[in-house]
Amino acid sequence: MTIPSRSRHGRQETHPQRQAFHDCVLAHGGRGVSGDRQNWQRVLVTAQIALTLMLLASTGLMLRSYYNLARVEVGFDPSQSVTFHVGAAWDEDRKRVGELQKDLIEKFQALPGVTAAGFANFLPASQATLRYQMELEGIARIEESGKINVGERSISGGYLSAIGAPLLAGTWCPELKAIDTKSPKALVNRRLVEMYANGRNVVGRHFRFADFPPNYPPIEIVGVVGDVREDSVSAAPVAYVYWCIMAGGWPDPDYVVRTRGNPRALLAQIRSVVHDAEPTRAVFGAQPLQNAIDASWEQTRLNTELVTVFGAAALGLASIGLYGLVTLTVTSHSREIGIRMALGAAPGRIVNEVASGIARLLMIGIAVGIVLTLVFQGVLRTVVFEVSPTDLVTLVCAVLLIFATAGAAALVPARRAARIDPATVIGTQL
Repeated sequence: MTIPSRSRHGRQETHPQRQAFHDCVLAHGGRGVSGDRQNWQRVLVTAQIALTLMLLASTGLMLRSYYNLARVEVGFDPSQSVTFHVGAAWDEDRKRVGELQKDLIEKFQALPGVTAAGFANFLPASQATLRYQMELEGIARIEESGKINVGERSISGGYLSAIGAPLLAGTWCPELKAIDTKSPKALVNRRLVEMYANGRNVVGRHFRFADFPPNYPPIEIVGVVGDVREDSVSAAPVAYVYWCIMAGGWPDPDYVVRTRGNPRALLAQIRSVVHDAEPTRAVFGAQPLQNAIDASWEQTRLNTELVTVFGAAALGLASIGLYGLVTLTVTSHSREIGIRMALGAAPGRIVNEVASGIARLLMIGIAVGIVLTLVFQGVLRTVVFEVSPTDLVTLVCAVLLIFATAGAAALVPARRAARIDPATVIGTQL
C-alpha cells in the first residue's frame, strides 16, 4: 500500500516516486547524457574536494606558522640596529685586517647617536649551526665523554650590546685592542647555565674546546647573556658560547651598529667611514638588522604564498566541478523533475534532494581529504611552527570553507531545478 504525502500546495506525491528521484539524483545519467560520463565526473569532483581540503588545511597551518614566526621572541632587539659587511679576503694579511677592524669599530662608536658597535662571524637566525664540544671547569660530567655540546659565535666587544641582547651577569667582551691569546675570554647564554650548571654562577670559571691544542690556555667566562635564537627563528635556543675574538680573527664578519635614531639614516655615514678608512674597501649587504632577521624566514613566507595559491586554485576548480555536475544532473533529469513537480513535489523539496546528493559527495571527499592530511602530516611537521599538522581548529575551518563554497557553487543550478515548468519539460520530451 502506498502512503501519500501532501505538499504545502495541497498536491500529493508518493514515497516511491520521491525515493526513485532521490536515487537518480547525482547517481544516474539521463537522456542524451552518458551515465559513465556522469560517474567519472562525480569521481573527479570527489577527488578535487579531497585535494582541496588537504591544501586548505596546509594553507591554514602555514598561515598560522607565519603568524607565530612573526611574533616569536628572538631574545634580542634588532629594531635600532643596522648590519653590513666590509670586504676582506681570508688570504689577506690578518694583522692589517685586524688594524682596520679596530679602526672601524672606534669610528663607528664615535658617530652621533651610536650606542654600540661590534661584529660576529654570523648573525642570529642565520642558519649557521656551528657546534663544538667543551669541558666546563667545576661542573660535574654529565656525559660519558666528559664533554658537552654547545653552539658557538665568535664576537667582538660591543656586538651583543649592538644587537640588543640582555646581559644577565658579569660583563661584555673586552675591546678588540685588549684581547690577546694569553687570556681568552667568552660569554655563555642562560640556557647553558641552566642545562649544565644547574643555575649556579659560572662567571670566572674556565672551559676548553675539545678540538683546541692541549697547550691553548683555558677560556674564562666573563658574562652570561639571555637566550638568543642563534640557529634560526624557528629553532629553540640551545647552549651557546660567545667567544671574544681577536681583531683579524674573522676577516669578513657581520658588522652591527646600534643607534638611538633611525637606523636607515646611519647607512650613509657608515659607508663614508669605511671609504675614509680605506677607499678600496666595499661595503655590501647594508640593511637594518630587522630586515636581515625577517629574511631568515622568507622561505616560510614564500611557502605560505605558494600553498595559498594552490589551495585557492583547488577550491576554485572544485567549485566549478560541483557547479558543472549539478547543472548536468539537473539538465539530464529535467523530465523526472518535471514529473515529480506535476505530481505535487514542492520546489523546496527538489532543492533539498539535490543538496543531499551534493552533501554525500562532499562527505566522501572530505573524509578522503582528512586521510590525506594525516598521511602527509610528517611532511607538514617539517615546515610548520608551533602548530600541530593535525590541528583540529584548522581542519574544521577548512571543512567549513569547502561547505560554504560548495553551497554557493550548487545554489544556482539547484534553484534552476526548482523553477522547472512541468508542462514545458514533459511536453517537449514526449
